[in-house]
Amino acid sequence: MSKKDQKSSPRQLVVNDNNQTKEKILTTALITFADYGFDGAKTRDIADKAGVNQGLITYHFKNKENLWREAVGYIFQLLQDSYDEISHLLKDLDSEASARISIRHYVRFVGHHPELMRLMIQEGARDSDRLAWLTENYLGPLFERQRNMLEQAVSDRLLPNVPTVHLCYIVIGAASSIFSVSAEVEKLTGLNPLTEDAINAHADAVVDMLFRGPENKRM
Repeated sequence: MSKKDQKSSPRQLVVNDNNQTKEKILTTALITFADYGFDGAKTRDIADKAGVNQGLITYHFKNKENLWREAVGYIFQLLQDSYDEISHLLKDLDSEASARISIRHYVRFVGHHPELMRLMIQEGARDSDRLAWLTENYLGPLFERQRNMLEQAVSDRLLPNVPTVHLCYIVIGAASSIFSVSAEVEKLTGLNPLTEDAINAHADAVVDMLFRGPENKRM
């Protein structure tokens, strides 16, 4: 190993460790903000749950507002990346097959990441600067994508001709409510909706309910 390599290797290890620490803080912060809201979440508690020194939050994110924004960006980037991974499946499909795949994918994502909708419930309940920022940067583009897909499905007579805003929130509620209140569901029914089998079953149920049958659901 050259002297140059000997000097550069330890630095690379530090960078990787910093990235892992930052991601651990982000995932912990996301769950904490989803559970307690922005005001109820404490950076001290986030640090404790992440198993890091509280000073690392200041080092990586400066303050709680920046931590919240980066946590939000983290989960929405995961959602975007997940859609990018299935984009090849949607090419050359008719509107029904495309809508079935897209909706089933969305249900599975929120099943694996219930903190997303819990966070949206926290922030969407009242007007705020955070909600304005969230809408401009993430919710608006996501809503447009869903609205375009659903409007095409309505135009093709695959879904009832109801106002799009209602249809969008019907889909969002059907997709996410069982995961958002998973503790309640398990207490009432004995079913843990966050298991892989339950997530897949719910995805099938939502798609079958919307399109009145199981045809082509596994395309």
